[in-house]
Amino acid sequence: MLLVVLPWTHIWDDNHLLSYIPYLSTVALSGVVRGVASGLGLLNMWIAAAEAMNYREH
Repeated sequence: MLLVVLPWTHIWDDNHLLSYIPYLSTVALSGVVRGVASGLGLLNMWIAAAEAMNYREH
């Protein structure tokens, strides 16, 4: 859930690690990168839900 929401908050924008590499900051703040991060979060939740529904103990 964190990967879905975090890229669209101020925490993503105010990341001090990105200030050390200026060109990385412009890439990380683009909508494409934010969308990919959110998409990975949604994919992770989808896989987890599928695994939980198909879980069987043997």
